Amino acid sequence: MNRFALCVAVLIASEPAVAAPDGSDTGDLQDLADLLDTPVDVATASLEKEAQRTSPAVVEVITSADIQRWGYRTVAEALTHVVGFYVVDDHVMPNVSVRGISGGLGAESGIIKLLIDGRPANFRSTSGAWLGVELIPLTAVERIEIIRGPASAMYGADAFLGVINVVTRGKWNEGHAEIRLIGGRTVGSAAASFDASAMLLDSKRFTLLAGVVREEADRSGLALPDSSPNPVMPDYNKDATAAHGLSRKTTSAIAKLAYTAPGETDSLRNASLTARYLELTRGGDFLTNAPMTFGLDAAGRQNGSLVALEQMSVGIDGTWRFDNDFSFVAAADYFQGRSLGDDRIEVGSDLFYFRRNLSHRGADAKAELMWRADRGYGWVVGAELDEDHEDIANPTRVLKIDGSVAPLAGEPTHDLANVGVYLQSHLPLQKDTLKLTGGLRFDHHFVYGAQLTGRLAVVKTWNDDLVTKLLYGSAFKAPAPLLLYSRALQPGGLVGNPDLKPQLVHTFEANAAYRLGRYLHLTTGLAYSLLLNKAELEPQGLNEAAKNIARVQSLSSETRLDALYRDRFRGYLSLDLQRAYRDLGEMGYLPQLVGTTATDSPEMIVRFGLSHREPIKNKLTLQFDLEGRWVGSRRATDSNILEAGRVYSLPSYVDLGASVGVVQLFLRPGLETNIMLRGTDLLGGHTADPGYGGIDYPRVGREVFLEVRQEL
Repeated sequence: MNRFALCVAVLIASEPAVAAPDGSDTGDLQDLADLLDTPVDVATASLEKEAQRTSPAVVEVITSADIQRWGYRTVAEALTHVVGFYVVDDHVMPNVSVRGISGGLGAESGIIKLLIDGRPANFRSTSGAWLGVELIPLTAVERIEIIRGPASAMYGADAFLGVINVVTRGKWNEGHAEIRLIGGRTVGSAAASFDASAMLLDSKRFTLLAGVVREEADRSGLALPDSSPNPVMPDYNKDATAAHGLSRKTTSAIAKLAYTAPGETDSLRNASLTARYLELTRGGDFLTNAPMTFGLDAAGRQNGSLVALEQMSVGIDGTWRFDNDFSFVAAADYFQGRSLGDDRIEVGSDLFYFRRNLSHRGADAKAELMWRADRGYGWVVGAELDEDHEDIANPTRVLKIDGSVAPLAGEPTHDLANVGVYLQSHLPLQKDTLKLTGGLRFDHHFVYGAQLTGRLAVVKTWNDDLVTKLLYGSAFKAPAPLLLYSRALQPGGLVGNPDLKPQLVHTFEANAAYRLGRYLHLTTGLAYSLLLNKAELEPQGLNEAAKNIARVQSLSSETRLDALYRDRFRGYLSLDLQRAYRDLGEMGYLPQLVGTTATDSPEMIVRFGLSHREPIKNKLTLQFDLEGRWVGSRRATDSNILEAGRVYSLPSYVDLGASVGVVQLFLRPGLETNIMLRGTDLLGGHTADPGYGGIDYPRVGREVFLEVRQEL
């Protein structure tokens, strides 16, 4: 059997569980058919509550019950088990690729738009999506809504290849608080996190949610992969084979005060005030500026890169209902972020290091009017304004001999603004069986100009078991301020390009969802994407500058099969196939060397999961979980291929995790206790992912930890 036939033979998969509309755990549903028919308010895709399988987009939902069952510690970790996504960790920021397309060096998952309760949450200076522990306490999360595909027609810039919307909790089923403690071993050091959320106020009209998470870990001991073609290390670490500067400290907190109208006649239906704060420090021994720099030099001075950043925001929103047909939504946010005083970037010099002085602050506001008729017709018209003041071009050179500083000259500040207007419509062509959803959005940015994006979705319900979707969407990825205005910290660094244009993508999708009886559900789909103005790093003298030089085409297939029986057995099996090709539009040594293959993510991924709960005398329940992936080979990045002088790939690997423990243990009436022993990457292979600047990134490897979750 050839490779193509094998791929076709195992193309099976489905959608994960969805949450009930009130946010309750769906674990008591008897089978998958009941669960898939439960309406869910997937605000990222539709105008109204409807079943996930009939929403006008390729949407997946990870619920709080899924997070608890599989033991996910971060959104990035959850995404590793979602079809279409692959996560590479440089041990500072996770970087997501979608359908075989990655944002490249320093992208920080910026090819997706990150939302908290529908409001933007990306770090503005880099446009990065922070998907680690720092994002939000997961105990405060009701569900994670995931769209694969362009969504700029709804969300504007950076809703490029996908959207992640993290929805916070509204209620707890029984208790009013939850504490989650995780402790164990990661690499050669201890790791621990404390994650707690509480409903401090819970009345008919008001709820007050507060949550905090704190993580401390150290990944020191990870070995530099042998595949790294040209790791340039300082003399005092020239014989080092393992990193020693990979400490991790994270704090994230959220508070949300929400109001809900007690009666149907009140014009103000709901409102909320939300405040978020997050900070992180990450040891940077795998930063491409200068890897493996942690340690004492010949003069006895401590060296080592450290990334230290913080971000905060305050937002308010409200929904008014004028009658049964019209509603109005308004929202506004203030945000700011900066690098902290501990931020330190080594550049391979014995004389100095750099302290980045990143900072940004700004505000965005949105207003939209929605009309919905009884027959299912509806439209939304809205406007959005975003203003961002960036201070990114004035790093400080710090002399190692005496700590004296010398700010670099240059224009340090830039004011950026964008205005967007949009129209979305919902048109049922045949009652309950055929519907058309479309939208247009116009954005005008004061730097990179005007952008027009759109979407079109045709959803056909053939019968109770089969739903098909035909989808088109376009989107743009705005240049990050750092790519526009940054200055090279040293020869070989990144030079900003103020003439950089937005990247554009057009995607066509076909998707089918089919129920195989009451316990099995299958989805499968194909997607073709055409990406224009792809930003690639290109040599400019001794430095590298971002230029719009590539045209990329990708074709992907995503399939998944889900099984659920009386909440005792759950399982899934999925397969991703993806290929991407590009045209650099130029001749010379580099295009001839790197060729036309555009992806540095796997062309094939097989994922699987199996969970079983066994009640024992109605007092407690044992839970056994097995979750894993087979990940195909990954082509090296252009940067490292150029360093190696040849095309090379990193070998395939198997990532296997397992857990065992006690769940649904009620030490106090109505308050659940879960105790789980979990392990990840149990096979412990020394595997790596494609990196940049002469190094590849080692994967974390085997981890074993104990998780205790308690409702209060």
